[in-house]
Parts: sequence; C-alpha cells; structure tokens
Amino acid sequence: MSALAPLEFLQLLRDNFAPKYVVVGPNYSFGRKGEGTPRMLLQKGAAYGFIAEIHPVVQVNHHLISSTKIRNLLLGGQLEAANTMLGKPYRISGSVIPGDQRGRLLGFPTANLSIGEHRAMLPNGVYAVRTTVDGTAYRAVANIGTNPTFNGLTRHVEVHLLNFAQDLYEKTIFVEFLKKIRDEKKFSGKDALINQIQADITAAAAIIDLQ
Repeated sequence: MSALAPLEFLQLLRDNFAPKYVVVGPNYSFGRKGEGTPRMLLQKGAAYGFIAEIHPVVQVNHHLISSTKIRNLLLGGQLEAANTMLGKPYRISGSVIPGDQRGRLLGFPTANLSIGEHRAMLPNGVYAVRTTVDGTAYRAVANIGTNPTFNGLTRHVEVHLLNFAQDLYEKTIFVEFLKKIRDEKKFSGKDALINQIQADITAAAAIIDLQ
C-alpha cells in the first residue's frame, strides 16, 4: 500500500470501505512518500464519496497528542501520562484463554489474556486495574510478564478480579490500567509469592477506590 499514489489510495478506500466521513489530524499524510495531504482530502473527498474533516491540533500541558506519542509513553511505562493524553485509562480487551492454573492453586485465580504481536503494551509489572465482565466493572490486579518465579517463557496478562468467583474462560473482558504497583520480580518460593500477591491486592483496592 505504501507504493500507491494518493488518488489510488482514495480509490482503494472508496471501493473497500465506502466511507461517508473521513476525519484526520492536521499532520496526516497518505499515499506514496506521504504525498497525500489533509488539503487533498478536502479537495478530492466529494469525488470519492466522502466528506473530509481536519481535526485541529489537541495539546495537553503544551504537548501535542498523537497516537505515536501515546504508544511511546505506554512502551516507556509512563501510564499516567498516557492516560492523560487518552482522556481515559488505557484499556485492552480480549477473550480469556486457558492458563497453567497456577494462580488458582495459589488461591488467586486469574483470567489470562494473550498479548498480540503488534499491540502497544506496558512494561512487565503489577498494575491496579478495573476489569469489566458482562457490563459490570470489578476491582482487579493485573500482572504483565512471564511468571519468572516459575520460569515462564510466554509474556501475557493475568488478571485477578477481587470478590469474583465466576468462570471466565472464552468470555471477552475489558481491562483498564489505572496505576503501576511494582515491577515484576522472581520470588524465592510459593509462600513469598503468596504474601506479595496479598499485598498487591490490598494496594490495588486502595488505588481503585481513589479513582
């Protein structure tokens, strides 16, 4: 697609999506070498069946809001700054997949979500989150990582919902990240991990109650 001329790109857009409105930022570009501009959208939109709108620049604390900036903040672990730019907590969703059942054996059952290859994701660690299941929001704590205490290899998201006992397998859940609690670490054994999880749950509950 990067080799398409701007007007070829607009034809592709019309033939496959037939949009009625196209809204872009003032620095948007499209087509080969970024030759397409917002002005071109305004000029050519009617011929391709849509109305173009150029949204003005939006800033927070004198910083331009952009998807690139937000992705970089998330990857750098600057969750609160990313949430400020988003105007709401960073949220992921997915279908709950089977895990190794280790959390359940420890007394803290978790809902496991895979991390897509191209998803912008926060660094490994433990986070206070709000999780929505079937339209109801629950306080929860999430771990992003590989479970180093048990020599895990696959990076994923594990979510433990507080005061919740339903089966979540194959359900779609939504997880809003509110604040980081701590980095991921390897513990000396099961008892040390259980004690830390209990502390994480207490910390998460206090953070969420203040939101």
